[in-house]
Amino acid sequence: MMRLFTITLILISLSIGCMAQMKATVDERMELTSIVFRLAGAEEFVNNQMQEYGEAIDRWFGKYSSHELMDHIRKMRQETALGMAGVVGSVPYLVINDKGVHDSGIKKGSEIEGRWTDSNWDKYVRLLDDFYRKSRFHEFFVSRQDFYREVEKGVNAYLSLLDTTWFRSFFGHYDEPVVYVAAANGFHNYYLNTSAIQEGSFAIAIGYPGPWYDPTEVILHEMCHQYTTRMDRYYPKVESAMLRIFENPELVLKYFQNHYGDPEAIFCEWLTNHCVAMYIKEHTNNDPIQIQWLHNFTTQMVAYQGFVWMDRGIQFMDNFYADRESYPIFESYMPRICEFMNNIVITENWLKVLEETKPHRPYITNIYPVDGSCLIDYKKVDAVRVTFSQPMMNAHGIKGVLPIGGNIFNGPESYWEDSVTYVLPLLEDAVIKDTTYVITLNKDFFVGAKYTYGMAYDFQIIYNKKKETQEP
Repeated sequence: MMRLFTITLILISLSIGCMAQMKATVDERMELTSIVFRLAGAEEFVNNQMQEYGEAIDRWFGKYSSHELMDHIRKMRQETALGMAGVVGSVPYLVINDKGVHDSGIKKGSEIEGRWTDSNWDKYVRLLDDFYRKSRFHEFFVSRQDFYREVEKGVNAYLSLLDTTWFRSFFGHYDEPVVYVAAANGFHNYYLNTSAIQEGSFAIAIGYPGPWYDPTEVILHEMCHQYTTRMDRYYPKVESAMLRIFENPELVLKYFQNHYGDPEAIFCEWLTNHCVAMYIKEHTNNDPIQIQWLHNFTTQMVAYQGFVWMDRGIQFMDNFYADRESYPIFESYMPRICEFMNNIVITENWLKVLEETKPHRPYITNIYPVDGSCLIDYKKVDAVRVTFSQPMMNAHGIKGVLPIGGNIFNGPESYWEDSVTYVLPLLEDAVIKDTTYVITLNKDFFVGAKYTYGMAYDFQIIYNKKKETQEP
């Protein structure tokens, strides 16, 4: 549901005066790297969502799965846990030309990422070149150009909608990244600091699982990384707070599942997502769909990534926007952000934060006419009003009305009277005296607006029959 809301939002809602000029490309070095790690069994580089492409890779390169390069990759993974960002981060330091694959010479292996060493990098590049030549990799890459152009087209459609002027207004400057779209990579995405290649430059790598995929939030996240990474000097001011957060076993489990291995990584990831939330918030324009996008994003951050203070952080930013003279850019507000984080973990506050973000499912608090009553007793009622325990998303659905063929509601006219009141208009003169009606509300369509938790179960509203001979 969250994904559908986001896709709808991006495709129909953003109307920006100055659009991004970024262009995503399928880079041969990225595909080569992803494919050899796929062949070596690195699960994060196995993308079978695009089945035809995955099968084409296996057909062409399957016979090279015993190449010495695969043993070397497996050994590095076993000895240094090389994977994910460590692998993708090496791509800009490779060169492919008519002579094969080479080390760019810009950095030593040990300078690229902590899991590479000078010796394993040198051996890797040598074996990668051998694999490239023997497998006729370039021939394969050229043969898939039509597919790669479609992948690029899909991502570029989203890139064109981004408001790049926001980065300058929020961070004080705008640096345009190189954008790789990794067709052989699954859902994983990466920020790459390439300042060693060109001062101030960076790149983002977007995993592309298929044409249905909306990468907008991922692109925003990786772009914001460029700016938040420069604020790592503030971490010592919040270290004790992050250590306190890291004591909660339920949250730590979520952090590990998202590959956040330590309190500093958690702070950096939250700060980056916090900035993404500000981009979304600044582009809501009081539009209900865009506001729901912000709710959906917050839900994802709280429920799945463990940033349970996300809502409070968003609210705290109202003070930033209220005083842009004192805080012209986000970094000037960082001392206040640090104070906010330190205050969040004070015992009483922290317990409240944890309670606030528990999954509170919406439930029905009132029904009028009253559930279990007889509709005939209500002489002037023209609709059923259902009240919920919390503000709801603007969606609804009825699974059915019994008896079959005895629908008493004007279904297309059902609506939300306000954020908690759902109205089902009654068809005029449709109620039959000696009939019991059962209306089933579909739990999948009645969802809380804040954290998008749905009702726990389908809810049946029952209106009992009343014989004409019964007392009124």
